[in-house]
Amino acid sequence: MSAWYIFSALGFYPVTPVDATYVIGTPFFDRVAIDLPNASRPLVITSSGAPSKPYIKGLTVNGKPLETPFLTHEDIAFGGEIVFEMSSSPQTWGSATLVGTNS
Repeated sequence: MSAWYIFSALGFYPVTPVDATYVIGTPFFDRVAIDLPNASRPLVITSSGAPSKPYIKGLTVNGKPLETPFLTHEDIAFGGEIVFEMSSSPQTWGSATLVGTNS
């Protein structure tokens, strides 16, 4: 249970242990840096305004916009930068990608 809380506080969590997909959620922190084993650089997660701005307006992974509401293990395992763009009002980011998705 504590691992789920840590993942959720970072803004993503694994839904099933057999899948290397992490569902996006609202991060609890403005900025977190994590030193990962076997990574050449830390994983830095930035979410300016969190948690007072609970809605995700956009997300980039290593500078590339992410349109889907999930990350892959490769997105986080080797370090890099995840930037959440947060909003105080509901947004449509990631909602269109759920239609017809089997994940």
